Amino acid sequence: MLDKMTVLTSLLFLLRFGITLSAVLDLHKRIIGGQDCGPQQHDYHVKLIDYDGELVCGGSLISEWWILTSAHCWKWGLKVIIGVHPGPGQLMIIQEPPHIFEENNIYHDIMLLKLPKRAVRRTIGIPPLGCTNPAVGAILETAGLAAMTTAPQFRRERNEAITLQCGSITVNGHEWVPLENGKYIAPTLTADSNPVDVSPGDSGGGVEYQGAIYALNTAINDTVTAFSGKSFFLDVCTYRDWINNTMIHF
Repeated sequence: MLDKMTVLTSLLFLLRFGITLSAVLDLHKRIIGGQDCGPQQHDYHVKLIDYDGELVCGGSLISEWWILTSAHCWKWGLKVIIGVHPGPGQLMIIQEPPHIFEENNIYHDIMLLKLPKRAVRRTIGIPPLGCTNPAVGAILETAGLAAMTTAPQFRRERNEAITLQCGSITVNGHEWVPLENGKYIAPTLTADSNPVDVSPGDSGGGVEYQGAIYALNTAINDTVTAFSGKSFFLDVCTYRDWINNTMIHF
């Protein structure tokens, strides 16, 4: 396995010469091919919306004060709905700047948002001390609120699900990828986009494994057709210490 500095050096080379995977990746946000989540499935899921109430991303309530989501979801005026599933939700406006992981002047696609007041909802933990990322073949569960249907020829639609959608994914690899033309990078788990796909609506939503959030919905490499290519999920285990330290000191 490549060491971290080797990987970062390689990515810097790619970004400098404009040769990035972002040409074939799109930040994703929805679950296609899943099913309605049960009342207690992903009930820590958070809905991120913009000033006009439009769906931006998903997230996870990992403590009474903190939401874990993707960095590319950030925008000023962001609002969150805690307890959106099974409802009723609790609306809050994010007032503090986001906490985004940064190393060697490179931002990683992971973000913590602090709530303006304590949330009275069930939370979910992050991976335990000494964790490793889920191995190839591991089955994880993801969730999202954006479109759950496709148009003819499996073309992606843009609408929103009424009920939170859940679906299982099987890990088939691990990759470091640059996102949004190199604005962010992410160590990811990968999975085939068939039979469950994720695409433009719920980036940042938590991917659950062994009772904790081990990954975040992050990106896809086919923005037009569902069930094609593969999906990418940021590996949360890599950032466990940073997450804990941020929540303690801020």
